[in-house]
Amino acid sequence: MQNLFCNFPLDTGVEVDICASSHHRRYAVSVAERLVCSLFASSYLALSSVRLSIFAYGADEPLLTESMEWKERREGNDVFSITFEDVPLSVGLYYLLITCQMPEGFRYVVTGVDHRGYLSPDFPDGYTKPLLVYDRAYSPCEWMNGGVIYQIFVDRFHRGEDTPIPEYAVYNPDWAHGIPEFPEYPGAPLKNNMIFGGNLSGIEAKLDYLAKLGVSCLYLSPICRATSNHKYDTGNYMEVDPAFGGEEALCSLTKAAKAKGIRIILDGVFNHTGDDSLYFNRYGRYDSVGAYESKSSPYVDWYHFKKHPDEYECWWDIKILPKLNLSNPEVRDYFLASDGVIARYASMGIGGMRLDVADELDDAFIAKIKECLSSYSADNILYGEVWEDAAQKVAYSQLKHYYWGTELDGVMNYPVRTGLISYFKYGDTAPLRYALETVMRNAPLEVMHVQMNLLGTHDTERIVSALSDFNFEGMQNKDIAHVKLPEKMRKQSQKRVELAYLALATLPGVPCIYYGDEVGMEGYKDPFNRMPYTWKHKNQAFLRYMKSLLQFRRRTSLYSRGEFTLLRLDSDVLAFARTDGKTSYLTIINRTDRPLLFSSDGLCDVVFGEYTRAQKSFLLQPMSGIVVSAETGKNHYLYEPFTH
Repeated sequence: MQNLFCNFPLDTGVEVDICASSHHRRYAVSVAERLVCSLFASSYLALSSVRLSIFAYGADEPLLTESMEWKERREGNDVFSITFEDVPLSVGLYYLLITCQMPEGFRYVVTGVDHRGYLSPDFPDGYTKPLLVYDRAYSPCEWMNGGVIYQIFVDRFHRGEDTPIPEYAVYNPDWAHGIPEFPEYPGAPLKNNMIFGGNLSGIEAKLDYLAKLGVSCLYLSPICRATSNHKYDTGNYMEVDPAFGGEEALCSLTKAAKAKGIRIILDGVFNHTGDDSLYFNRYGRYDSVGAYESKSSPYVDWYHFKKHPDEYECWWDIKILPKLNLSNPEVRDYFLASDGVIARYASMGIGGMRLDVADELDDAFIAKIKECLSSYSADNILYGEVWEDAAQKVAYSQLKHYYWGTELDGVMNYPVRTGLISYFKYGDTAPLRYALETVMRNAPLEVMHVQMNLLGTHDTERIVSALSDFNFEGMQNKDIAHVKLPEKMRKQSQKRVELAYLALATLPGVPCIYYGDEVGMEGYKDPFNRMPYTWKHKNQAFLRYMKSLLQFRRRTSLYSRGEFTLLRLDSDVLAFARTDGKTSYLTIINRTDRPLLFSSDGLCDVVFGEYTRAQKSFLLQPMSGIVVSAETGKNHYLYEPFTH
């Protein structure tokens, strides 16, 4: 049963929520669910009527407008409600507009963002709240619930068995101290062909380490043959790069990982290839007749040529990344057919894929990728690289259908990264509240629980560097390459990182650890965030903390699908609860520079932290956090900290 409700406090503020059940407040609803819309307005306002209008995305006129019936007076509020036995909407994105009438004839509409808003006499430029109606075609990916993802940049994680060094590569044997090749300035040409020799057998050799860390899924950077170290410039989709060990190494890794309860997801780069590829073959490296070489090439219609051969569409105008013509059925079949690219890797037992630049791919193509993956295993997962709120994402003037039920199981949750960094570095609550109260609640429940929550990736600066007070702006790459944070600044940043990971590990969704972040690796933006893993120089104290935290998450079933309630978010304290109906775990974080005393009324025991059950209160030290268990149903808005 769905329940939508608004709350008008005496100061005329407003909260609007859509509940996926009596316990889950959502802005996404399945077509199969009963819908109850309720509004709680302070009796002080003496509303004479309330009307609910629902607009389709982009429409000027409402699809329906219904009066909400007064039901009762409860705790100083007038309760208005309307019930739809079946959701009166087809799959799609809608917006709600709530209009309130005063006895004097004044009309007010609910405006504002997130869950907070105001009564306004002016008709808003937009609408009030989104409502996503979805019809999920696939079973939820239960194996990902409560798990931990670990992202690996294959060339930089670990060297295993000897693999060939390609003739086009520059080999750097200095794993411990080598610095990746970098451009003189942002945008300067760079081959990105310096390799350090990390490979798939190297990952397999470290599976015990990963299992002890608490990892349940490995997300690998692209593994198809390419001339770069990052391999986002695919040379041959049908070949695992020999420098990584080839197909045999991938099959061996997949089998060995599965034996330890770890599944593999691959990076699918289907929007563009490299110009140095089997299909484009600009430099004649391959035996094929590439699209660049001849208009009679079988691949010439795989690309968008404006003037053959040198004028063609590229990804972000980067000439080495010619854009594929995905409207060509032959190109789509190459990926989707029973003997195509996706089938090839799905048949090797992978657990799913992450789609690079998902915004560039059309909805029908993404849906077919999901269908193809699911045909091999019903619980194969499909993530997308989407940096914004995927429920309302518009790309190239097209509303995307990511969460409508046939496409993505989740996305890379960059808003939560932005929110946690802004909060722990600056005390700014707005970005984090947006991530937790808007982006999270706009997603279907099945998506929310497997969302890829992250603090760092191959496209961002390392989290230790991002949360430090070091100012990298204006520095040249030749200087950034050798930056090491001053010890005092590093310790401060490390403490912020610990708290950010405590939040990440206990929020809804799946925490994703970028390789090396669990041992405090530093690094500014690409390529300095892609240094070889520091196996000989690990931060052992932080590694022990991360193991303890992630293992606690893995063994705590409540973190698989527990409800989420944000209890407090201000510049001093972040507190939220996860509940399964029987037990509640409260995450409480003190981000101030002073100890805070909390009442222990209703708290049963400490789960992750230091505190004894007999205490009536506990002191939370500066810049520290704790997870405690609490009695379900108790009032958790009880924290009144004061300085000691």
